[in-house]
Amino acid sequence: MTDAAIVTAQGVSVELSGRAVLRDISLALSPGHLVALVGPNGAGKTTLLRALAGLAPSSGAIVVRGDALSSLSLRERARRFAYLPQGHIVHWPLPARDIVALGRYPHGATDPARLSPGDAEAVQRAMRAADVVEFANRRVTELSGGERSRVALARVLAVEAPVILADEPTSSLDPRHSSMS
Repeated sequence: MTDAAIVTAQGVSVELSGRAVLRDISLALSPGHLVALVGPNGAGKTTLLRALAGLAPSSGAIVVRGDALSSLSLRERARRFAYLPQGHIVHWPLPARDIVALGRYPHGATDPARLSPGDAEAVQRAMRAADVVEFANRRVTELSGGERSRVALARVLAVEAPVILADEPTSSLDPRHSSMS
């Protein structure tokens, strides 16, 4: 593994319901790189992303910027990893801006209506990057599936985490938005 890695995993294994889903996975992720996990359905791609984010119980060692994942508080994990699950369904009829503002929660923003100037700017940057500014005041439950996916992406971008773990992030996007960078 390289010292320049932002995330390293050594011998990571995951068992779910008594069945080994991942065995002895090791990797190093360097800053500034896009890494794709490719494999058939059921191969454990989602499980690996969840384990790296500390959302699935695992054995082995996961280190983030020199700190063992297991030693980090939940809030600190959320500042270091922004996780976008597949099928990111939102059931609350909140304005899209409020959903995106949830991405600032790891930084202490607990009320979308009372964001600090820095948090408000981070939300705006994320909304511009995901091309959802026009939906700011619309209830997310009234948006199309692809529009909701872009709002979910904006929420993840608003975290401004050094690592984004995205599980099939373009699966419901139209071709124009599936190539956003």
